[in-house]
Amino acid sequence: MLPFRRFATLGALVSSLFALLAPAAQAAPPPAVWEAPEKLTEADLAAALKKLDEAAAPLPSLLLPAVKFQRLLLKIRTGTRVEDWRDEVKKFASDAEKTPVGAGLRDLALAWEARARMAEIDKALRGYYRANVRFPAKLSEAGVTGAAANDPWGDAWAYSPTKPKGFSEKFVSQRYTLTPGKHPQARSLEDTLAEPSPAKAWKPTARDVSGQRVLEFRTASGTVATQAGGRVEDATVLFIGDGWAVLTDLERIFTVTF
Repeated sequence: MLPFRRFATLGALVSSLFALLAPAAQAAPPPAVWEAPEKLTEADLAAALKKLDEAAAPLPSLLLPAVKFQRLLLKIRTGTRVEDWRDEVKKFASDAEKTPVGAGLRDLALAWEARARMAEIDKALRGYYRANVRFPAKLSEAGVTGAAANDPWGDAWAYSPTKPKGFSEKFVSQRYTLTPGKHPQARSLEDTLAEPSPAKAWKPTARDVSGQRVLEFRTASGTVATQAGGRVEDATVLFIGDGWAVLTDLERIFTVTF
């Protein structure tokens, strides 16, 4: 029996080596729903929407709100008027659904509503400047009061008159900065459309914890492990699929692979 045991052991070893050397099965790539270009023209919009709908067909129903929001983002990226998309953004911003998808899209909608409000405040500030040749020390001096004095998250705007780069302090009121109170990374509508921020290049690691899929992200500030609904820096994980996940930040919906 001893020779047979040697043969069986050797066979098991060879099988193990073949298993290690064989190429690992590749997970399906993420759907192309969120691969749209950052800038679009009106002429490109119809083709982009058609491509989106085709790619979205096999997605689970819980991601349909994210597909709908992506259609809205495509429209915004064409540079269409704020009044053509703001009501739809407000619907997402007021959605009380507590699912990971609902919560992530709500924050994304609030960020775009913030950009719409910043554009309105900019008009008020420029009107003040034309009359006074300087920007005001406070927003209230330009008539920005009441509900307008707060960002969509309910916090006071972070506003400050500044000076042009390289100029002395006597020019301190010739420029200004304005951002949401707790989200300074949310840039103005004009800046966001002109030059979208770079997409995040995260490559998370998937782990099973008590039967639940968890993604581990390595960021500049440390390692973050989260399930769907959790946050990574300014992003929210909406959905974890087979080898890919859908997230939102304050500008876009995007995917990462693992």
